Amino acid sequence: MNDDQQPNQDDQHEMTNPWPEQSQDESHEDAPSDEGSDNSSEQTSDSTTDAEVTPTEVVEAPTVPAQPEMVAPTEHIAPQPPVLVQPQAPVAGVAPQNPGQGFGIASIVLGVLAIWFVGLPLAIVSMVKSSKVNASKTLGIVGLVLNVLGIFVSGFILMIVLISFQAIQQKAHEVEAASNTAASSSANTITLSQDYAPTSTDVYFAVPASYTGWTMTTIDKDGVNKFTKDDNTATFMTYQGVLSGLTGTDKTVTEKAMGDYLTQLKATEVTGTQSTVSFECMSDKKLLEFETKQVTSISGTTALKGIVAVRMYEGHELSVIYLATADVFSMSEWTSLTSKVQINDGVY
Repeated sequence: MNDDQQPNQDDQHEMTNPWPEQSQDESHEDAPSDEGSDNSSEQTSDSTTDAEVTPTEVVEAPTVPAQPEMVAPTEHIAPQPPVLVQPQAPVAGVAPQNPGQGFGIASIVLGVLAIWFVGLPLAIVSMVKSSKVNASKTLGIVGLVLNVLGIFVSGFILMIVLISFQAIQQKAHEVEAASNTAASSSANTITLSQDYAPTSTDVYFAVPASYTGWTMTTIDKDGVNKFTKDDNTATFMTYQGVLSGLTGTDKTVTEKAMGDYLTQLKATEVTGTQSTVSFECMSDKKLLEFETKQVTSISGTTALKGIVAVRMYEGHELSVIYLATADVFSMSEWTSLTSKVQINDGVY
């Protein structure tokens, strides 16, 4: 081998030792305690410089105990303040949601129907809910107005009902009173279908001494009392007498006598005017019923119109006659004249 090819001894000492170096503490522990150890170590170190060191024993590196893994302490995080969510602005072209809309519509419907005791609270709820979201309160306001009007309408209707109810009650009382009066009168009236049996056969009319605007021209002569109107346009007469030859019930003989009476007066019956009228008996305050008919007749060239009332009993006749010129005839005058006439049957 050439000199150029000889390995450099210095380079061998600079080569990296593949074996781990022992620490000074370990070398002290392994070294012998006698003095010869120092000499041998010196010799060994000298020899290693001259020749290549060949390891004859593998020395294991001491096991380093595993260190526990250090965990970094958790960093303390300060609490963050709550995030306030701002309401989003309504999108252009899209109507904002109105929670009071349904209540408002319901209150309007109920207000129209005058169910204000339900509609009024709904209108208030509608306005409150709409106000909370800054929505339109129009429906709630309309419902409120309609329900307030419904209160006034209900009060007006209630007032009309109360007035009508009072009027109906008053009318019912009047009808009841009239019915009672009619029933009492009916019980106290001697009708044509009943036979009149006076306690005395000497029965005659008791007439007033005078009538305003009338003059008494005959006073109880042959059973006749006669009044003549001051302007000679009407006469009023009562008559009591005997009409023999008629038999039967009071109604039968009265109808027969009426026909005979109209023949004597040369009067014509006005069709459909038959009715009844009653005169009070002085003895027992009973009412004696007469049959009446309206008639027409001619006196010379003057047309007359009048009413004839007749009642027959046991062959006796009672009659009342009112005749007036056709232009002055008056039913109210007839009623006024007969209202003051009574029947005196001898017991009073």
